Amino acid sequence: MAFNIDAMTTPYADFMRNYLFYAKIIASPVAFDGNHPYLVTAANMPSTTIGQAEATYQGNVYKAGTVTEFEDYTVTFRADDAHKLRNDFLTWANLIHNPVTNRHGAPASYHGTIALDHLGSDGSSKMKYEFRKAWPKVVGEISLDYTSKEFSTFPVTFSFQYFIVNGQGGQSSKGTGMDGV
Repeated sequence: MAFNIDAMTTPYADFMRNYLFYAKIIASPVAFDGNHPYLVTAANMPSTTIGQAEATYQGNVYKAGTVTEFEDYTVTFRADDAHKLRNDFLTWANLIHNPVTNRHGAPASYHGTIALDHLGSDGSSKMKYEFRKAWPKVVGEISLDYTSKEFSTFPVTFSFQYFIVNGQGGQSSKGTGMDGV
């Protein structure tokens, strides 16, 4: 079969682009400034893995799927000049565990929801991910360097319990079947 570019591109109206996305904290115990999504520089769509259990019988291995496991979700932010955004994340982290008082928060008191919209070339949301029962696991460093002319950034790594995927046209598929939990 000869190579034909039309045969490859015809089934697809367009391709997704890495730089067309929108990440936002939509629920948290800390009141984030509504402009924080404009400070996002990078995000990832974490992988999902189905765990595996093995049973052996007469030298043969039988493999069965077990539970769903999620990688952490990381968002990189530009640091604002007042350090407000990073301080908001540190405040959220202190609700989980305050190192001064050694008090721990109950999960219901510090869980939040983070949204990630992957946009089409026309700017409309094509896929929306909501990471539920999320909390900041790591509030990353801000690197300082006299030789750099780049804006300061810091990553925040979130752990989450599950995610929901909302498709175009109001259709909904659930990340784990735990919607509404």
